Amino acid sequence: MQNREEFDNQFRLQAEQLNLDVDVISEGPLNANIAIVGEGPGEQEVRYGRPFIGGAGVLLWNSLRPYGLHRANVYTTNVVKRQISLSARGNEKHAVHRDELNKWIGMVKWELAQLPNLRTIFVMGNYALEALCERQGVTKWRGSVLKIGKITYVITFNPAYAQRELKMEPVFLMDCKKLDLVNRNVFREHKVDAIINPTFTNAMAFIRDLKRAGKPVGLDVEHIRETYCYGIGNDAKRAMCINFRDAHSNRYTVGQEAEILIALQSLCESNKIIVQNGGHEIYWCWTHDGIKIPTWFDTLLAHHVLYPQLPHNLAFLVSQYTTHEFYKDDGESWKEGGNIDDFWIYNCKDVALMIAAQQKMDVELREAKLDKFFFDHVMRAQQHVAEATVHGMACDLEIKEHLIKQIGEDVSKHLANFHRLVQEMTGDPTYFPNPGSWKQMQELYFDVLQLRGKGSSTNRKNREHMLNHTNTSPLCREILSAVNAWSTESKFFGTFAQAKLGEDNRMRCDWKQYGVSRAPGRLSSSETIDGQGMNMQNQPQRARSMYVADDGMELAYFDLKQA
Repeated sequence: MQNREEFDNQFRLQAEQLNLDVDVISEGPLNANIAIVGEGPGEQEVRYGRPFIGGAGVLLWNSLRPYGLHRANVYTTNVVKRQISLSARGNEKHAVHRDELNKWIGMVKWELAQLPNLRTIFVMGNYALEALCERQGVTKWRGSVLKIGKITYVITFNPAYAQRELKMEPVFLMDCKKLDLVNRNVFREHKVDAIINPTFTNAMAFIRDLKRAGKPVGLDVEHIRETYCYGIGNDAKRAMCINFRDAHSNRYTVGQEAEILIALQSLCESNKIIVQNGGHEIYWCWTHDGIKIPTWFDTLLAHHVLYPQLPHNLAFLVSQYTTHEFYKDDGESWKEGGNIDDFWIYNCKDVALMIAAQQKMDVELREAKLDKFFFDHVMRAQQHVAEATVHGMACDLEIKEHLIKQIGEDVSKHLANFHRLVQEMTGDPTYFPNPGSWKQMQELYFDVLQLRGKGSSTNRKNREHMLNHTNTSPLCREILSAVNAWSTESKFFGTFAQAKLGEDNRMRCDWKQYGVSRAPGRLSSSETIDGQGMNMQNQPQRARSMYVADDGMELAYFDLKQA
């Protein structure tokens, strides 16, 4: 093995031959068992010529120190050895073009190959993920542990991201813990036994066995325009996919399909049912297959109760609560010339890993004394919220069409007023900027009108900054107000014009108990999984006249912002 000086000299010589600028070289013992590979150095690292010494480096070493990992016993390096981040200017980066990146990838592979005792690599960020694991999308793959050849890779994002998004710091700590498990050789991959392509007899027997066992059952349905399969199971490591099709044709007769659906309905009525994002499952199964699912435990909602600021998708839950690697792309990749059996295996994984997450969250809810709130309030409400999606509200088509026409006329009026004001300000009768184009509005605001906001955004918040700025002239204020009026009416018009009603002329919306990222926990709405409806909150008050109460019922409106 070379000594450090020889190693560094050889690296710099190869980089020079490739016309690569080296600002920060690697650090740490060449006989280390563990390597940490980041994306590229920032300003602090370049200033002192050492990797991972800035703010993100402090977070990194503070997170690894409890596991006995520090600079003296870990090899540290970056894929790109020149500065790529500009911390003084937000998240801006010096561009690394593809030809340069390919050279750096070859260099980092070479240097890691020189480490004779290397067993584990902590992969931090997209460049490192692509260079070492040949995968894309670190936000998907973080939390995964991959064994490629003789090396085990533990994937996480750049700790600088956890610094910018403080809610993600606990997630980074989870990944550090997985690195420790691998380093101590106690990491065990979570494997799932997937039962696919069952005969009718085997499918019915499996359902009977689940019913007889009496344990909570995980259920996951896959569909596009029709139901493809039902995944079911009561074990965190074993599940069955009852797929109604193969790649070419239906697998069961119509009568057999009916018997399977009846048996699934009976299973739902006799056992506690676990789902992920149950509002979707309830709506789809009820409206397309005639199955009513009385959900007991929704893993998405449970995670929202425990960690309202974190992502709640199943991929994230799997990374948090299991040792299974990222697999969610398998639900789509089979379409690109792959084997459709991969899709059925994917369905089984969803069920088993959902159960694994449920078992861990059930304990967490009790420890946090949130179990009563979750079961008695959140899950109790889910059935009512889902029924609201299923039933929808009747619409008066004549009033709806009149509203669309009226709002459309208002949009045209505000657009014409905006153009009139712009032309009056600029003196150019041929200038018609599009208020829906951020690029054209940037040019208008900052180049033509010389307005001052906070940054170069054209959104409503920055328009308010420009409106309130002391240097903004009265005519420019009129222009900004005209844009605001057009934007409001245009949004409403798009909502109504694009909203699809059901065949029964009812408006259905997918009601979400977990809200949106900027307002978690608020009841929000969007179009349903089959394209009906809209965001019910984003509509003008006058639109309420189009809704018709069913016989024996009344319509009421509540503004729950303050609540």
